[in-house]
Amino acid sequence: MARYTIAYACGHSEEKQLFGPTRDRTSKIEWLERGDCPQCWAAKKRETDAQQPITCAITLPMMDPGADAAVQLCLLGGTVNKKEQIKALGFTWGEPAGGVLDFLGMGRGAKWCWHKCVSVEALPAELKLLEGLADELKASYDPLDMAMARQRHAAFVATQARVIEV
Repeated sequence: MARYTIAYACGHSEEKQLFGPTRDRTSKIEWLERGDCPQCWAAKKRETDAQQPITCAITLPMMDPGADAAVQLCLLGGTVNKKEQIKALGFTWGEPAGGVLDFLGMGRGAKWCWHKCVSVEALPAELKLLEGLADELKASYDPLDMAMARQRHAAFVATQARVIEV
């Protein structure tokens, strides 16, 4: 364990504490010095992300059968400049709900994005709200998945009707 001054390729330097055998530390220093400092790397990443078109991915996650929301909208890409507008539409930043493979522990895990769960009936209205904001729509499901989502929603509505009758 020792402290080293790393001179990054961007011109910044930083003191870091490194662990392990000397040859591993030397290798790590060489690798770090070939790249930008964490702040410059993050700034470049934000700039690159901001230039990406905003894509709305429509997914059908495995949700609680007692829930009304059967469709999930995920906004990906250059959302940073439209953060407040996206929040005003009810989207939340975080890890979206996963599908069947995630439910079974076999998925790769979704990356964080702006996401919102809505009912099947509310989907057209929600997509209308995204006009002018999202540059592209991607449906990440097939017709059978949508039929199952509609069936889950119909079962939810029927359950709610029975609860109200009681």
